[in-house]
Amino acid sequence: MIIQAIENEVNQILLLGNQFAEESEFVRFNSDVAIENVKKIIATNIGILFLAYDNSKLIGMICGIKYPDFLTGLLTATELFWFVDKRKRGVGLKLLSKFESWARKENCKNIIMMHLSDSMPEIVKTIYEKKGYKYLESHYIKEL
Repeated sequence: MIIQAIENEVNQILLLGNQFAEESEFVRFNSDVAIENVKKIIATNIGILFLAYDNSKLIGMICGIKYPDFLTGLLTATELFWFVDKRKRGVGLKLLSKFESWARKENCKNIIMMHLSDSMPEIVKTIYEKKGYKYLESHYIKEL
């Protein structure tokens, strides 16, 4: 079952946030900051959080925002995080479909999805391409 989270359900991301951080050297998870920010996203209606459950156990989540593109003004949806427990990865496609449906309903003209370079890059690339996404750009990070 996949639900659209309301503010008082945001704390559920704690159940997977640390697991997400353990699977990638790039994910930093500060639970207080993450919860506060996702609550703001929901309260201001600039974004969405979907939670996937198997019975009553949280197994996946996707969160994103919508905004006018800086250069074109076109309403764009961007994923902020997308994670599924490794034993239940099949539900990830359902979460992505929910996010895409939300973006269409919100009249977004583009969706930008990301993937971490150390988190199944070939599998994620294949999924995106099968769903019609095109490669956009690469990002680099340097810790200071």
